[in-house]
Amino acid sequence: MKNRTFLAAAFCLLAPATINADEVRLKDGTVIKGTINGVEGGVLSITPGYNADASVKAFRFKLEDVIAFNTEEPLYIGTSVAKKNAMPDNIAYGKVDAGASGGIQVTTEIGVTQSPIEAIQAAWRTPEESPQEKARKKLERHWAYSFFTDITGKSGNSDAIGVTVGFDAVNKSLDDELRFYGRYNFSRTDGNKSADDLSAGVEYTSRFAAPFFWYARSDNGFDKVQMIDFYSTAAVGGGTELIKTDNQKWEVRLGLAYRYESYENGTTYSKPGLDVGSLYEYKWTWSLFKDTITYTPAFEDFANFIVKHDAYLEMPLANSENWKLRVGMSNDYNSRPQSNVERLDTTYYARLVLSLK
Repeated sequence: MKNRTFLAAAFCLLAPATINADEVRLKDGTVIKGTINGVEGGVLSITPGYNADASVKAFRFKLEDVIAFNTEEPLYIGTSVAKKNAMPDNIAYGKVDAGASGGIQVTTEIGVTQSPIEAIQAAWRTPEESPQEKARKKLERHWAYSFFTDITGKSGNSDAIGVTVGFDAVNKSLDDELRFYGRYNFSRTDGNKSADDLSAGVEYTSRFAAPFFWYARSDNGFDKVQMIDFYSTAAVGGGTELIKTDNQKWEVRLGLAYRYESYENGTTYSKPGLDVGSLYEYKWTWSLFKDTITYTPAFEDFANFIVKHDAYLEMPLANSENWKLRVGMSNDYNSRPQSNVERLDTTYYARLVLSLK
């Protein structure tokens, strides 16, 4: 907090003076000038005045560290007598000035409203950004899409070329999620095929009573290098969220599965089993980390199982909200592969991702 305050103060001193700017006063005496974006979750966000080209992201300060603030343009201020309410009890719209002894006063069309900083539940610029509107939008279903690809090549002691393409389509509401996905991977090394596999599937999750949920999924595809003409794993079960915060999520799953595989030699495998999974996610302001693992053993023989694991770090490219770089590793382990096929197949990747909402 002290480092952030020092940097903010230093930038403001070095930047040209701003004629019209909002102002935030911190309890340690620091003054930040720029444009106040709003208040949400007990945090005030302000974009510094020198940041007209968006070269630096907004500063964020906890309200408990703010003594007062001013605005040049009208702002919606939502307050509540009870601290940390989900929704503000009172809303005032007008220009905000620092109170004589701290806090704020809002000049509205019908008069002046005063409020201590600790009573502020939210602040926003437009009606569309209000807590009520955000809460309503969370209840709506919406689609989100992502498409990714990577192309690799090598020449010299060995010649290799590879390509991976894929997509995710997610229809999500506050209580459930429907996901479709697909990925195709092909590579050739020194004229020999080193990867030729496809996976596609659908997954549905219903959070009927948080933190508990139930799910159903189906994963299908082929893997020519492992000599699998077709495979399909269908599973249904339940789970719980062990961790769920604004920037971190961890859920575990347990269910029943049915696994089917047909091989190039004409044989097949078809057995019921368990479906065990772990999904972990952590968000920073600059990146997203995801780690997913599934373990599918057969009831008949628990030594016959498949483990699929994928972990990656995703970072935005420049200041783009749509283009991202994904760097990660995936592992596919089959305890009973076909003859002359390795049990473990590991892929390292760096992928370009386009996200659309």
